[in-house]
Amino acid sequence: MVYRCRIELNEIAPKIWREFQFHPDVTFHQLHKIIQSVMGWENYHLYEFHVKEKVIGLPDPTFADMEDREVLNARREIVQKHVHEENTVFTYVYDFGDDWQHTVTLIKIDASTSDPAPLCLDGARGCPQEDVGGVWGHQHMLEVLLTPNHPERDHFIGWVREGYDPEHFSCEEVNQELGRQKDKLIPKSLVKRPVGKKPVKLTKSALNKHLKQLNSFP
Repeated sequence: MVYRCRIELNEIAPKIWREFQFHPDVTFHQLHKIIQSVMGWENYHLYEFHVKEKVIGLPDPTFADMEDREVLNARREIVQKHVHEENTVFTYVYDFGDDWQHTVTLIKIDASTSDPAPLCLDGARGCPQEDVGGVWGHQHMLEVLLTPNHPERDHFIGWVREGYDPEHFSCEEVNQELGRQKDKLIPKSLVKRPVGKKPVKLTKSALNKHLKQLNSFP
């Protein structure tokens, strides 16, 4: 079984969107990593999911006493536990400074697919630059870059990453990146270990036995 979702970056037109699929038993932290690759973000900042009035993220014990809301741990919460019906809509927030709000919709639960690896299926337009200043900053940057004599143009040309194209999107490039991270983006129970290799559990008795064998050599 896989979940097929559509994600859109809010308040930007034309839309920056992706359609992608993943195994429903991943954690929300794994889903965060999938979204980072699918959208084209660089994972520099904190994030949260807002699902049916619940907040799921990475709680910081340093500020626990100051928090006036419960934040569920994204490393422990399984997506399927909170999202299990088609057309469910939830929010993904990335970078609390720039405040990139994404709308995620579960468009299909596909029981015919067994491959747990995440996959990008379609999309349009390139992801904004990190730390550009949110929606307003992104739109301002594009306006400057499209205005030949704009006084800020040289500044932005020197600041944007090399080869940046706001219209560029490639499913193939995204899937290559997802493939490189595959074992980190599927449920741990489905990660295949190399044939013939089993995890070695070192017990106290096994260690003592090994030491006795070493001491028996002349």
